Amino acid sequence: MGYPRTIFFQPLNLHEIIRSDTDNGTNKGNDINVYMCIMKEKLAFELGWSQLQIKDVKAVRKELMEALNITTTQALRNRRTGKIDHTLSEKEVIEKIFHKRGIKKIWGTVNLEE
Repeated sequence: MGYPRTIFFQPLNLHEIIRSDTDNGTNKGNDINVYMCIMKEKLAFELGWSQLQIKDVKAVRKELMEALNITTTQALRNRRTGKIDHTLSEKEVIEKIFHKRGIKKIWGTVNLEE
């Protein structure tokens, strides 16, 4: 009897990921918070949003909401800030919308302190 072959993936070692991105693991109490910040940085498209011209914001908001099939601005904000992950096809659509306006660097957050 042939059962489908099970493939096991090596689980991510969050501690190793965080240790490489922080102070060599000495801040162990906040490891998961640091990991979540790293992930938000990769999922957010605030960087692209901040480069939009004011005249384009309304049109881009409408395009993104239609393309992502969302109906509220709060849902768009959750996507923009990286609280919700995007599928590969959604990422491609988001990039296409920003590329139409000449914005190439899309993914990341905006640091207001700089």
